[in-house]
Amino acid sequence: MFGSSSNPYDQSAEYFDQIPGIQQQYLGPYSQMGQTLLPQLHQGYGAMALHPSQVQAGLGQGFQEDPGYQWNVDQQLQAQNQAMAAGGMSGSPESQQFAEQTADQLANQNYNQYLNRNMKIAGSGLQGEQGLETQGYGASNQMAKNMTDYLYNRGNLAGAQAQNKRNMMWGGAGLGASLALGGL
Repeated sequence: MFGSSSNPYDQSAEYFDQIPGIQQQYLGPYSQMGQTLLPQLHQGYGAMALHPSQVQAGLGQGFQEDPGYQWNVDQQLQAQNQAMAAGGMSGSPESQQFAEQTADQLANQNYNQYLNRNMKIAGSGLQGEQGLETQGYGASNQMAKNMTDYLYNRGNLAGAQAQNKRNMMWGGAGLGASLALGGL
């Protein structure tokens, strides 16, 4: 009985000791991704909050008018000129002002459409990064919880092993004392 080489505590510990490696294998990549993305998200949000005009300028940096923009301007101006001519105002200062306003409105509309498309793309990218960072946080949180449970179980196992050794020692001492007293 005392000569048995298989210690039940060592056998349990063999399984407990696999937990950190398994945790790292399955949750580690997500945790690392979250740690990588968090500073990038912080920097991106900071730029949006502190320097919105720079962010907007960056989003509009590659603007080029739509292929149909000039055709649209020409059509609008032609219709406007015909309406002004019908009213006898063709070539008047009002006619010029309406033409400038029309071209300006169409240019603004064209740029705003471009900017809105870029903002949707940027928003989708930001939302995707947030999702990945959230996964990383969740994985890190789960790893921390699991590792706490692991250490708690290992501590309980070590305590139980120590208590068992103490009980065996005192039980053996008691047995020895009984035998000694019984032999008197």
